[in-house]
Amino acid sequence: MIRVVRLRSILEIDENVWDGIVPEEGFFHCHRFIRSIEEARVQEADFWYLLFYDDQRLVGSAALCAFRVSLDLFTGKAGQILIRFLRRMVPNFLKVPILFCGLPISIGRHNLLIADPDSSDDILRRLHEEMMAISRAENVSYLCVKEFDEQLRPQMDRLVDDGFLRLPSIPYMSLPIRWPSFAAYLEDLRHTYRRQILGSLGKIGWKEPHVELGGAEQAGTASPRIVLQPANLVSADKFYDLYREVMKRATVKLETLNREFFRRFFALMGGEAEILSFMAGNQVLGMAVILQRGPTMSFLLVGLRYDGLQVYDVYFNLIYAILNLAFERSCRKLDLGQTSYYIKQRIGGEGVKVYFYLRSTKKSIHALLRIFRRGLFPDLALRGHRAFKVRGAGRPS
Repeated sequence: MIRVVRLRSILEIDENVWDGIVPEEGFFHCHRFIRSIEEARVQEADFWYLLFYDDQRLVGSAALCAFRVSLDLFTGKAGQILIRFLRRMVPNFLKVPILFCGLPISIGRHNLLIADPDSSDDILRRLHEEMMAISRAENVSYLCVKEFDEQLRPQMDRLVDDGFLRLPSIPYMSLPIRWPSFAAYLEDLRHTYRRQILGSLGKIGWKEPHVELGGAEQAGTASPRIVLQPANLVSADKFYDLYREVMKRATVKLETLNREFFRRFFALMGGEAEILSFMAGNQVLGMAVILQRGPTMSFLLVGLRYDGLQVYDVYFNLIYAILNLAFERSCRKLDLGQTSYYIKQRIGGEGVKVYFYLRSTKKSIHALLRIFRRGLFPDLALRGHRAFKVRGAGRPS
């Protein structure tokens, strides 16, 4: 019998207890990452935390939050037309407070940890029960459990038996690392893709990316450079200002992170989070957040100045610098996140299907979701790019 402890703040939970079952690569479920989001009150969300026990043994955990969101952000043009039609009958259709098993940050990751696979069905049943209880108390009629890849789909489909709809989210991009160096990687690329990378690097006089260690605030030459620093040594306010410029132009965004999140995240994550800053003289034209745990590097967020962006291909060259760092650190995988598929596919990134599970506690609304699910939540098919000369190029023998 699974016992559940429900709490309202991550600060009520001992960090060693929470992180004690988090795997090495479970960065986005660790106590300090969650704390930075909760304390910043991203999206003015309300939070709940579940600890699942088998007797006295902790076998799972979940982070939940509730905030208002419009789910039509994930639909195509046809879906948006359909939603406008349905809102004639139901004005707030898909534009309501939603209770998520997950956090108010769109990074293609989930915040349900099942440490004991044998307890999976029981944990999912208790998760559903807890979410239903919270939804009744808070008058929230939509429940969403996000986001899971194909590997976890058989396990998570237990929620379908409880009435949830399994729906496609926007794909996640990842690149298996199979090369010992940037030069070896370039050699495996087809000519067109290699030429584009060399063209962008050539705009700053490079043949391959070069990353300096040190202070981005220090005076530098007029020539462009890319500087790597721990996040706690970088101005969170400067990053936020550049991040806002990106978000103003974003076509798909579930939420917008606030300034306080970056201040807390940069401080709490210490040296685990790192910042790459693209400098031209003393001017910062772009910044990227990267994280590494074990053999996996993750590209999390980016901020850009749009004047001069194309002069130096700032975004592209930041991506290439991240890629080179992954080679130098002998990583086995580089996670590239969601959106910006064009550049990520052209460097060899592979699309990973991810799903979320959704249900409405109102039978009429849930019936509409079920009937129109394909139009409302289309499966985004990415255009194929064969970046490498030979499929599987660079694989270890």
